[in-house]
Amino acid sequence: MAITQRREKPQAEVRPCPSWGAMNLAHLLAKQALNDPDALLATLPDGVCMTYQQAQAKVDLLANRLDSLGLGAGDCLLLRQGRRIEGALLIIAAALRGLNVVVVPETMSAREACQGAASLVPRLLVDAGTMQGDGDEVPRAMEMAAGLFTVRLVAGFGAVGDGIIDLLDRGDGAAAQPVARQPEGARGGLVHMLGSGAKGGVERITRTQAQLLTQGLACAMALKLSAKSALGTPYDPAGSTGLLCAFIPALIVGSRLDLFNALAPDLTNQIDGWMGEVACALSLLPLALAQQEDAAGDRMHRRAWITHPAKLATSTIRLHETVIIDLNAHAYVPAEIFEDGAGGLPAGPIHIAGAQGASLQ
Repeated sequence: MAITQRREKPQAEVRPCPSWGAMNLAHLLAKQALNDPDALLATLPDGVCMTYQQAQAKVDLLANRLDSLGLGAGDCLLLRQGRRIEGALLIIAAALRGLNVVVVPETMSAREACQGAASLVPRLLVDAGTMQGDGDEVPRAMEMAAGLFTVRLVAGFGAVGDGIIDLLDRGDGAAAQPVARQPEGARGGLVHMLGSGAKGGVERITRTQAQLLTQGLACAMALKLSAKSALGTPYDPAGSTGLLCAFIPALIVGSRLDLFNALAPDLTNQIDGWMGEVACALSLLPLALAQQEDAAGDRMHRRAWITHPAKLATSTIRLHETVIIDLNAHAYVPAEIFEDGAGGLPAGPIHIAGAQGASLQ
């Protein structure tokens, strides 16, 4: 099967993209951690909170662990996503080191993952899968590794099985090592997102660091996020939807990201309770959830919905709510992103907390 590359259609009423210069996800997190180290980056489904300073410490640790495994600028790792914040932090650590990342949905089969990732020559496979039936997680990751002859190491986070490296293990003073910047001119920092193509097969969408930041900024603008906002979502922060529509937008403006377990049977009740308790709350949910429970009727709650253009025509949602159009579970409007890096943003004010290195046009 052929791997297709998707190109979004132009949208009207846009302004030029920012000139991000050397800014990338790692630099943005570092600035946020320096400006307000004790501010909360995220609260996790188990109730654990993570500050920007703690997130920066984990990124530093992960970057040093990548060094210790012999990966350098331009190398590639494969991340099997899961509902762990460490997956998103690993993408930032890879950006810091100039590595490329292939993000694979945890529901994708080993055969499809190998088909989509083989040409990118990944050297390390990191499993962050969290689907029910954890006993099947390690075999699936090992099956992927077996199908990719370039993969020499398999890693995970925390408690891992035999033969799998724990990236959170500090080892012999890994955290004490200085974290170096990406070498000037190093080729890397790309994020390749795999998914199912519209006509079957595997689709791969590639984003540079600047493109990731631009799309995250566009979503932050569409959601009207601010540093006072709390963005609640069940989307996996390392997956394409969670990365572009939740994690990066929150990181750009300094919002807090509150994560919910997507498999919780009382998910809607949890989110409704959260929105009633948290100031400046905004929930980011699949549109299908609103249609099932008619949740869009409450105007007191700020909600945003993710959907496909074809499904919007049959939606019963009231359009006073924000709707983010998901072109194929990967690419989002109102940001236009093209293969040559050109693109645009919707008209309106732009505020990037802590990103003094970004020049807005």
